[in-house]
Amino acid sequence: MHGNWQANSGPALVDAALKGLGLAQLPDYYVDEFLADGRLVSVLNEFRFTDTGVWVVYPQQRHLAPKVRLFIDFLAERFAGGVAALV
Repeated sequence: MHGNWQANSGPALVDAALKGLGLAQLPDYYVDEFLADGRLVSVLNEFRFTDTGVWVVYPQQRHLAPKVRLFIDFLAERFAGGVAALV
């Protein structure tokens, strides 16, 4: 698909879809609220990605910095069910 407008910001794409500017392919966490209250409608579900993931990549060190561990724990909680494995 080609169009006159594009963005790489989830919130901007949600806003554009809410304003009727076109279709947007976004992760559930951006649109769940709007799908639930009917402001957005899911279309083309047969083309939906089913195998997505979040990867945390960092240099292996003997001691993991506490802030890195906290960030990994945050991601695991935020994307529960969508994170296959974390170290």
